[in-house]
Amino acid sequence: HAGELEALGGVKPAVLTRSGEPLLSQHSSLETQLFCEQ
Repeated sequence: HAGELEALGGVKPAVLTRSGEPLLSQHSSLETQLFCEQ
């Protein structure tokens, strides 16, 4: 499913697992925030 992840803006599996649902490319700020919390 690598192609699908790239289509979503390079969503990382770690973020998918932590949030419970895929993040959109427009949520890049939220993605960074989640990684900072780790």
